Amino acid sequence: MRSRAGVACGLLLLVLAGGCAGARPGADAVSEYAVGSRGAPGSAPSASAAPSVAVASGASGVSGTAASGTEASGTAGPVGATEAAARALVRGVVSTLIGGDWAGYRRLWSAGDRELVSEPDIVRYLAACSTPGLPVEASELRVSGSIGVVRLDVAGTVETHRLLFEDGRWRWRISDTERRRLARGVDTLLAEGTADGTCRP
Repeated sequence: MRSRAGVACGLLLLVLAGGCAGARPGADAVSEYAVGSRGAPGSAPSASAAPSVAVASGASGVSGTAASGTEASGTAGPVGATEAAARALVRGVVSTLIGGDWAGYRRLWSAGDRELVSEPDIVRYLAACSTPGLPVEASELRVSGSIGVVRLDVAGTVETHRLLFEDGRWRWRISDTERRRLARGVDTLLAEGTADGTCRP
């Protein structure tokens, strides 16, 4: 039987299922968050558990919030495509992942990614196969024009994600691995996960 950790490694959607070998629960991080009480799978955190999210930008590694309206270094982008706005999106992604707000997480995706799976299906899938509350770190945010890049570390598994500026706002782009996985269909993923123990029946 595969462990949840083994399935999770390298997949942001599934890394929440239990972390990976070598996870660093007490690591020095630019931004590290953990909800004290996980509660029922898929449930939202209490107000006292809501994380205060800071995102480090650029190569400086300094955490904090950029001034409103500040443009990132690099190619000028569309009106509103600021680093501050991109940082706000990353905060939202981190908060929804930690809190188990799977519907809210999907709502932050790019239009193309949202077409891969319906909101009820992603909630059904992640409520069964993921556990909110793991430490999440976001760092090295860079914005150039209508494209952004950020480094996300979920319980020791690091992935670089893209942000897209579309329809006047920044959107989260899920990884190619996630896209291929979701393209197989939630019912298939749930059946496999239930059989190998990585998802709850």
